Amino acid sequence: MYRISTFLQYLSVLISIKSCYKILETAKKIQAELIVIGSRNPGMKTYLLGSTASSVVSYAESSVLVVG
Repeated sequence: MYRISTFLQYLSVLISIKSCYKILETAKKIQAELIVIGSRNPGMKTYLLGSTASSVVSYAESSVLVVG
């Protein structure tokens, strides 16, 4: 059971990284001035913000609006 849980956490991180990369790549391609992204629980740091939203906020070249 532990191995399955670890695998799912690893898979979740990989999906988040890919999602972040695609969002930032598209925003740069269309020269977006604002990226709007949803969050599960806005107001808290990375743990509750979600890894995709947190990564987009950290690495975006344009402004980011996080909505909950």
